[in-house]
Amino acid sequence: LDILRQEQLVKVAEENLKRDQQQLQRITESNRVGALSLADVYRQQSQVASDELLLINEQNSYNKAKADLAALIGLDMSLEYLFHDPTITNKIDSLEMYSEREKYKDIDNLINRALASRPDYLAARENKRSTDASVTAAWGGYIPSISTSASYYLSNEKLSKIKDNRSISWGIGLRWNIFDGFLTNQTVQTAIVNQKNAEENLKQLERNIVVEIKNAILDLESRLKQVEVSQKGMQSASEDYKIAEERYNLGAGTLLDLLTAHAGYVNAQANNINAVYFYITAKKNLDYVLGELK
Repeated sequence: LDILRQEQLVKVAEENLKRDQQQLQRITESNRVGALSLADVYRQQSQVASDELLLINEQNSYNKAKADLAALIGLDMSLEYLFHDPTITNKIDSLEMYSEREKYKDIDNLINRALASRPDYLAARENKRSTDASVTAAWGGYIPSISTSASYYLSNEKLSKIKDNRSISWGIGLRWNIFDGFLTNQTVQTAIVNQKNAEENLKQLERNIVVEIKNAILDLESRLKQVEVSQKGMQSASEDYKIAEERYNLGAGTLLDLLTAHAGYVNAQANNINAVYFYITAKKNLDYVLGELK
């Protein structure tokens, strides 16, 4: 997700650099015919240089993110890789946001889903059952053991008369260890302690799961709000930039106004990309704490 987010930021930086380079060409030509001052050319050159620096930084972050993932999954670091996930989209509409809110509204249902799906909780529950059985087995040391046996023999020198000599024997044995140096008591006490520890660990894990789910829901709701705000901000910044560009081309606005509007638009684009991918990460994190991450 971080790679995909950085890739989108690189695209934004490339588009902004291309746009400002084209604007620099227009301003330079206007200066040659005396329509604009040389100061406007210098300001736009400064803006282009700033865009180039931003692109370099974003590209570097993108390459580092790819290198980190390649190292994490054990790929050959000497090769170049491209990462893509067709299931991830950076377009989040209001319908999807409403659907996500409805999906995770019933927290009791989410807790039950987590307790039924999370491997760590299922393992802790089975461990608790195992310690219960260990206590029962330890108490068995106080109970006498009973054994039974039975046998039936046939014998004769001739096979045809083998049934003439028969013998049947059976027996019952009773064994009871009256004193074993308190070994059985020690075994029982150890089993009880392990049982209590397993029970407490299970309860603590359940409490942790509830807290993780609540925090994940709060994070998801916060990210949804950030997406909504960033979308509104990008729309407003886009309109402001268009107006500032038209005013400047008509001679009614200054280059400073245009650069200010452009900076706001670039910042709004970056904020929207970050908000969308942070929202996707929050949604994946909620799936993870529910034990349903695929």
